[in-house]
Amino acid sequence: MEELSPAIEKRIESICAEADDLFDNELCEEAIAKYQEALSILPEPMEDYEPSAWLLSSMGDVYLFMEKYEQALFHYEHAMECV
Repeated sequence: MEELSPAIEKRIESICAEADDLFDNELCEEAIAKYQEALSILPEPMEDYEPSAWLLSSMGDVYLFMEKYEQALFHYEHAMECV
């Protein structure tokens, strides 16, 4: 597993807090956009970094809530491929 700089970790945590708040308020599309923003900060290959698994799982949770089961499954399976 690759290590991220503390600055990148803090930025990802901040974005995820925003995404979680959006999801708590059922603003699903906005939450997904925030999780994607956090994923985009990770260096490639993103799967080598620990946050990728929980970011993808969180996106799966949002899609599951939205009853978009194929997208949820895709994100859960992708999360399982991460470190």
